[in-house]
Amino acid sequence: MAVVGIAYNINSNNYNMKNRLTTGWNFIRIAFTVLGLFMLIQSIFDKEYLSSILGGYLAIMGLFGIGCASGSCCATGTCSSSKKTEITNEKDVFYQEIK
Repeated sequence: MAVVGIAYNINSNNYNMKNRLTTGWNFIRIAFTVLGLFMLIQSIFDKEYLSSILGGYLAIMGLFGIGCASGSCCATGTCSSSKKTEITNEKDVFYQEIK
């Protein structure tokens, strides 16, 4: 039986859980955490267990700062990543007038 997963260097600063939980907090991350926890708790009280999966996912995104909660999704277009160059195959188009 093969084990499938992603191996991380636990001693690395990037994946240090204490560092991830205590640094990098911003408004979006707080909003993800609060709304995710609210949705998780409310869905458990209402016995809507399928909705608790979404609430838990949002809460974990905010708590650990992963995905868009970490500010790395670049939905605004102001990313610090290098811009991609567009490859276009533009050719001159000639039109013939029909009378």
